[in-house]
Amino acid sequence: MQIVIPGALPPEPAAQSLMPYMAQRTPKLTRWFAGCSAHVQRINLLETACTMPEYWAFTQKHAFVPTEKQNFSSGLGPFLEPNTQQPDAPVWIAELVHVSPSRDGAALL
Repeated sequence: MQIVIPGALPPEPAAQSLMPYMAQRTPKLTRWFAGCSAHVQRINLLETACTMPEYWAFTQKHAFVPTEKQNFSSGLGPFLEPNTQQPDAPVWIAELVHVSPSRDGAALL
């Protein structure tokens, strides 16, 4: 079993102080973690242009290997919506954002 929890680990001093509480409140999860090994992988979101779970899925499934001029998000369309009837058809992805007017101009939220 592999679990991806982006941004879930607190800083080390806080993590050390939380361990007794976690062991008391979630003994089964604590036993699972004790039997596993963690692998921390840092990515630059500006370079990959995708989230850590998306990047992880790409690398685990070897679904897409970007060329030198591409980033990982270039493969998101076919990865998120595989078109088996027309595999060479383009796939467009749009992300809706909220525009909030402010004193300094419009801000994307």
